[in-house]
Amino acid sequence: MMRLTRTAGGVAALALTLAALAIIIESPAAILAAGSLAIFLLWRAGRFSRDFRNLAASLRVNRTVDRMILRQGAAANVRVRVDLTPPPGMEARVRDVPPAVSIASPPLVEPGETAAYTLRIVAPGRTAFGGIILSACDAFFSYDLHIRHFEKPGLRVFPVRAAESGGWGKGSGMQDFEVDRRAALDGPSVRGFRLYREGDDPRLIDWKISAKHNVFYT
Repeated sequence: MMRLTRTAGGVAALALTLAALAIIIESPAAILAAGSLAIFLLWRAGRFSRDFRNLAASLRVNRTVDRMILRQGAAANVRVRVDLTPPPGMEARVRDVPPAVSIASPPLVEPGETAAYTLRIVAPGRTAFGGIILSACDAFFSYDLHIRHFEKPGLRVFPVRAAESGGWGKGSGMQDFEVDRRAALDGPSVRGFRLYREGDDPRLIDWKISAKHNVFYT
C-alpha cells in the first residue's frame, strides 16, 4: 500500500479541515478548496503509481556469489548490482533479500551501484534468494515492493556433523563449522580427484575444488 509523505499528509489534513469548515459554515468556497485538494492528491497518487510501474519494469539485478556449493554454517560473499531508471522527481533504492535459512544484513543499493555483503547458510539443502525489495518515493507518496523472481543463483549446502569429522579444522573456529579436510580422509595422502558419486562419503568431498568447478569432487 502506498504511504503518504509528510507533505501529502499535510495536504490531506488541510482538505479535511476545509471540508469540516464548509459543513459548519456552509461555505461553497471551502467546499471547492477541499475538493480541489482531494482531486490533486488523487492525481498525484495516479502519477506515482504509473511512475512506479515504469520504474519496476526498468529494474535489472545482477547478483553473484563467490561460492554456490558450501558447507552448513560457512560464509559466502555476495555482490549485487542494480540498474534502473527512476523518473524525474522519484528516488529509488533496492535491498537484496537473502535466503530464508541464512544470516545476513544486506545494505541498500542505489541505482547504478554495487553492494557487497556476507551471508551464512544455517540449514543444509538447496536454497535460493528471496528476491529484492524495491523502495521508491516522491514528494507525496512512498512504496515498497517485494519482487520475488530475482532469486538466482541457487545455493547447495551440505550438512556438517562435527562429531563424525574426527576434529575441528586447525584455525577454523567452531563458529565456522569448518572440518579439517585431512581428518576426513581415510588414507594418509590424496592421490587424485574424481566426480562425486551417489553413495560416496560426503566427508571426502574436496570443497575447494568443488566450489571452483561448481560440481562435487572427492
